[in-house]
Amino acid sequence: MEIAFDFSSAKQRTTISAKSQQYDSPTLKPLEIFAVPYLQNPDRLHVAAALLFHKEMAGLLDLGNAITCSRHVAIQIERFFAPIDISVKNQSFTPTAIPRGEYIAALGVRIDDNQQPVLCDTKLGEILVRFVPEAVGAMFSESEVAIGTNLLHGQGSLDASCDHIIRLLGAAVLFCEEFQISGLRLPSGWQEPSTIQRLEKAAALLSAVSLTLEWSQHKDMAA
Repeated sequence: MEIAFDFSSAKQRTTISAKSQQYDSPTLKPLEIFAVPYLQNPDRLHVAAALLFHKEMAGLLDLGNAITCSRHVAIQIERFFAPIDISVKNQSFTPTAIPRGEYIAALGVRIDDNQQPVLCDTKLGEILVRFVPEAVGAMFSESEVAIGTNLLHGQGSLDASCDHIIRLLGAAVLFCEEFQISGLRLPSGWQEPSTIQRLEKAAALLSAVSLTLEWSQHKDMAA
């Protein structure tokens, strides 16, 4: 799959286009995120692409010759997709610096069309990150980041919701360096073994670019 990132400062919009290759799903509608990350680490761009298009990709991940991926990150991308055979086209064997952060971001998401409680404690260095469906623009404050996007909701099943979560993780990766985020935290309540396995694979992939992923299998209790 050939993936192109278009970061438009003039439009304050990030457009991510995917062109299907031999084994991929049919070409998708471009993804739009109504904010622009000005810090664009090549390894994190590859990880974001893998997460955003994880359901459609099969074969080659190609972000263009100008954006190379560190070999150790490419290996983690291949492991994330296993047993599907995925390879990263443009790899670099030169060590690169990975961005660091200091904040944990609670990812505000919907699960099975029900809003789950998302708790964040700014005293502990946490912020809330929300991607708002079909909204245009973005809002930033000391404790919250809200960004409009055309990313689709997961519908109905928990498996579909997990697909949605993984896509949103990909979108969040794009902005982690910008907001000095070192890790992402999901709402609690994940219990299906297959879902936990997928989240564990996503966590391993994120760790390759110095990001953590946290979640709990126990549902949050109402205060």
